[in-house]
Amino acid sequence: MGGMGSGQHWCCGAKDSTNDYRSIDVRRWKRDGLLAPHQSFGWQWSRHGEVVASIQVRTELDRVILTYRHRSGGEDWKGENYPVYLDWTACNLGVQRPWFLCPARGCGRRVAILYGGRIFACRHCYQLAYPSQRETWDDRAARRADRIRDKLGWEPGILNDNGWKPKGMHWNTFERLTAQHDTFVQISLAGMVAKLNLPEPSLNVTEDQRKEIQRLSGLGVPIREIAAIVGISVPTIYKYYREDLITGNALDNSEVVSALYDAAMKGNVKAQIYWTKRRCGWKEGGEIFDDMDNQSKGQIQVMTNTLIPAGDSRDEHRSPLRGAGGGTEPVES
Repeated sequence: MGGMGSGQHWCCGAKDSTNDYRSIDVRRWKRDGLLAPHQSFGWQWSRHGEVVASIQVRTELDRVILTYRHRSGGEDWKGENYPVYLDWTACNLGVQRPWFLCPARGCGRRVAILYGGRIFACRHCYQLAYPSQRETWDDRAARRADRIRDKLGWEPGILNDNGWKPKGMHWNTFERLTAQHDTFVQISLAGMVAKLNLPEPSLNVTEDQRKEIQRLSGLGVPIREIAAIVGISVPTIYKYYREDLITGNALDNSEVVSALYDAAMKGNVKAQIYWTKRRCGWKEGGEIFDDMDNQSKGQIQVMTNTLIPAGDSRDEHRSPLRGAGGGTEPVES
């Protein structure tokens, strides 16, 4: 993998990247306190510790004056001195955010960064692309995987082994990030195989493995633990057993729902209440006694009087069980 922008894809007709131009960032100047009116400062760029370019900046009210020299190829040096106007937008807590107004003729876009050529202008005027726009799909996946590795404190490089959970991170967060990382790694490696014209390794998928993954997925076992139990990597499970993960969850959910439905149809009051609350959107308007006698209380009558459709007024649906003792009014939960 040659990295971002490598290969023949970008040889002909590709836009220059923003990394190919020197830039000035008004946000940086604001943080450094350099936008106060009536002051001057120098700004410079260096490479390997050596200064390669510099400009002089003079600040005025709502604009900065840029002064520098430039040349193209073997031409003579030419001096430039021109203003770049500022615009301010209001933020929370009374703070204002500065913007450059692009000084190129006919532009005037409000931008945070200007890129230097003959003059400093916005990336639209120079038709510049962001480096990420020049990535191939597998390079982008590798970059995203490395970003997750950095967040988890792992060693950089997608070919290195996965590390451990950082201290203080929730297990759910760790498992989610690890699953995303493994998916990006799988995508990136697939791109590497395609670029090098390598034969893609095949996997002998057995019916026993499918059933076991369906069973574990239905029980709610995390994907990393499923991978450890069946002895298959997480990216391989996502690639070859994605439908089994979904099927396992769906089958177990349907069995539980079926059991709940059967219990409700056989007269189980709690099952009837749970069903109407979840499926019909009803809410409780009174208390349900855990030791309620099904025959004496009357299952359907109790359920009708203690559950109200969502959105109705509670004052119009008072529970008779609340008023039976001391005539108290229903209390908002």
